[in-house]
Amino acid sequence: MIAACREDASLTHKQLASKAGITLSDLREYEAGSKRIAASHLLQVAQALDTPINYFFSAIDIAGAVGMDGSDSATMGPTECARVIQVFSQFRSPAAFDAAIAMARSIVVLEDRLEET
Repeated sequence: MIAACREDASLTHKQLASKAGITLSDLREYEAGSKRIAASHLLQVAQALDTPINYFFSAIDIAGAVGMDGSDSATMGPTECARVIQVFSQFRSPAAFDAAIAMARSIVVLEDRLEET
């Protein structure tokens, strides 16, 4: 998600690292998913990208919605969950990402209502 935002802002790795006050190697590892990002660094990256920090936590909402948060309510398996996360991680715009989450939640609510009838 950081990479998508960085690309959307037309910033290079070096530019974003400098603007966020983190090392270039850390940024590359965060984007690759090979290193966990500290909350303080995530905040710095979000501020450098002029992106609300909650944008980066929206993926957690998706994981919870599809049962990847450890809950027993999942009806989808790991493969389907991975597909959902992979698709949602490609959004570049925080507004589009939020709209997609809202739409997905609406579909779940509609599905629940249809099952009640």
